[in-house]
Amino acid sequence: MIITYKSLIENGAPADQAVKFQELFPEGAEVNLENLDIVLKANLNIDGLARQFLKGEALAEYEKIRNSAYAEYEKIRDSAYEEYKKVHDSAYAEYEKIRNSAYAEYEKVRNSAYAEYEKIRDFACEEYKKVSDSACAECKKISDLARADFQRKRVEAFQNAIKIKEGDKKTARNGLKKEDW
Repeated sequence: MIITYKSLIENGAPADQAVKFQELFPEGAEVNLENLDIVLKANLNIDGLARQFLKGEALAEYEKIRNSAYAEYEKIRDSAYEEYKKVHDSAYAEYEKIRNSAYAEYEKVRNSAYAEYEKIRDFACEEYKKVSDSACAECKKISDLARADFQRKRVEAFQNAIKIKEGDKKTARNGLKKEDW
């Protein structure tokens, strides 16, 4: 039996499947193991082909063999999956054990390092406060002395200005040092 693009369309094959078949077999293809292998590798629906071209006893025989083969495939696949799960679960449990142990060790080191950091930070902060407070006190002391001197000079200047206003320039100038006038 030869299957062609035209026979696929006439037997109700989906258009995308028929186009893909035509790309693989522009002149059509004989139904044989080699061509069916090409069809399977191209992800064409071989069951759809069978249902379109086989009828009656031939289709029943195909489905009987196909269903039996599929059941065997599922049995082997399920068995392989169960074995995979055992290996996977065991390997994952071992991974978790190692990871948890490593994480616990990390936590110990991290907590110890953080405690050391806090100790050093607190000491540095206290030293900073001592130095800063001392510098601030010295700044205030110098600032207070300068302000007192400014206030004294301001008062003297004000007193002198009053004397000038009252016309006593000689006394006014005598009350100030030469560099101040």
